[in-house]
Amino acid sequence: MRARLGEVRTDHMAGMVLTVFPNLSLNQPPSYLRVWQPRGPNETEVLNYCFVDRDAPQELKDAIVRDLTFSFTASGILEQDDSENVALCHRGVSRGFMARRTRLNVQMGLGHAHRSKEYPGTLNHLYSEEGARAFYGHWKALLMDDRRGHETTR
Repeated sequence: MRARLGEVRTDHMAGMVLTVFPNLSLNQPPSYLRVWQPRGPNETEVLNYCFVDRDAPQELKDAIVRDLTFSFTASGILEQDDSENVALCHRGVSRGFMARRTRLNVQMGLGHAHRSKEYPGTLNHLYSEEGARAFYGHWKALLMDDRRGHETTR
């Protein structure tokens, strides 16, 4: 893999979690991507796609898809509680008395962002809210019709 993809893509992208604005998520590993489609004010459809090496043996492809299905889907063992937690958080944030009076706090990793010549965009520690800050900053700029982009919203 190192010979084919190079050092950066082999060593540094093994634990990648990223979002492409506005509605595409990519997690590696496991190798899946998601497209988030709003279906109304309180409903979102999530399309989950698994990807595997085209040249991998069929047995390995089947095992990867099976593992992803058992782990990271609505019927999987790792995301059922996440889905419930997100739904309850959304209800609290959108309808809760205190949530309406309090600003959203996305400070985790604040002050540790950096740029890299190997990757586009702004990077941060694995556990940070850099992506959330960039996402909501860009969204705010679009809503405010700020032609300068999300960098000005920080």
